[in-house]
Amino acid sequence: MLALGLNAFRTPRHAQPAWSERDLPPLPPAARNGWTILDANASEYDEIVIPDDLEELLREPNWTKASEAAPAIHAFLAARQMQQGLSLYSRAIGHPRFVDTCSLDPHAPHQTPCDSLMFLRSHKVAELSVIDGALRGETARALATTRDMIRADWDYTASARRLLPTVLGMGMTKRSIALASLLVDRTQAAEQPTDVAEELRKLTLEVSSLEPSRLRLERAAIGEAIQETYSLAQISRGLASAPSWRRNLVFDQADTQTRIDRYYRKVVNYVREQTSSPSEPEPPTTRTAFLWWTDNATGKLFLEATVFSGHWSQLRSGRQAVLAARQQLLNELRTGSGPQ
Repeated sequence: MLALGLNAFRTPRHAQPAWSERDLPPLPPAARNGWTILDANASEYDEIVIPDDLEELLREPNWTKASEAAPAIHAFLAARQMQQGLSLYSRAIGHPRFVDTCSLDPHAPHQTPCDSLMFLRSHKVAELSVIDGALRGETARALATTRDMIRADWDYTASARRLLPTVLGMGMTKRSIALASLLVDRTQAAEQPTDVAEELRKLTLEVSSLEPSRLRLERAAIGEAIQETYSLAQISRGLASAPSWRRNLVFDQADTQTRIDRYYRKVVNYVREQTSSPSEPEPPTTRTAFLWWTDNATGKLFLEATVFSGHWSQLRSGRQAVLAARQQLLNELRTGSGPQ
């Protein structure tokens, strides 16, 4: 009880957050950013459900299964909803940039939740369209679309400011690279027409230009920390009308901010591979101490509920997988041999 009394009447402290949005690269203008087209039309993809047999094809694509599924692919893509979705996606990836601009502040005025998964749905429909085009002999167009997909996916992943978009972007990038590899394999079956040879040349240049140094994972960690900071401020605003002794008793914003910053500094060093530890940092411990609830109970429960952990090692290995896939595709393009 003495601890409760002391905490209730302490002087509130202030902790300056380690990062703000000024520490992240500026977002591109909307007119140059294709992501804004998908974001503004996210509802177009709400009802898209890809049949199980086509999902299976996309998980492990090959030309034998694709040929067998050709009628189903064509029928699926013929639906008006798919055609509208493909048109939007094609416009979007044709822009110079493809950057997720979702606000890091989930409590910002007029902020609507961003649907990152609509990117996955639109991407899968585009993958099926590329396969359909190649089966119908439109290989050059399929290669051109795939090139735009790879460029957009790389930009999306490299610029992602949160954990989920980074993981999603890596998955989409690997899918686009695998699709390109599949197309390269198909071009080896016969003499290349001039337009196909030109698209292969452009694809080689595009893949060569993808800078591995752009895939900097610390941006996701910093973005998560900033998002936590915004949420702390929201909690503080929510408690503003309560008596000061009650606020002090249940919430210590400075202590919570310090714990957030300490954890994410370790995460930043880990994803930069600037630590010798093979294991990712442990999340902040909050409820192990005796009478933990007598000091900053709200802050500790907040940390337990919101801090991401257990994913950063997957992010590091995911980055290596993307870079390996890029190099493999580049080797195939330069030697003219895709997967069999």
